[in-house]
Amino acid sequence: MNIADRFLAARVWIATRVSLRGERGTTAVEYGIVAVCIAAVIVIAVSFLGASTNHNLDCGGRSIAAQTPQCP
Repeated sequence: MNIADRFLAARVWIATRVSLRGERGTTAVEYGIVAVCIAAVIVIAVSFLGASTNHNLDCGGRSIAAQTPQCP
């Protein structure tokens, strides 16, 4: 394979890569997946922390209403 053939092959390869370079949609999908994962982590954290916080506030409210400690 002479230099002209190699040059032509390289030019064809580069032209093909440039024409197939539609990565804009791929990037948007990746950002979407990251956003969904972050949202899922937030929902899970809020649900676990919400249950704990609800118990603590309920315990505190009962203690204030009875004016004696109601929780262990």
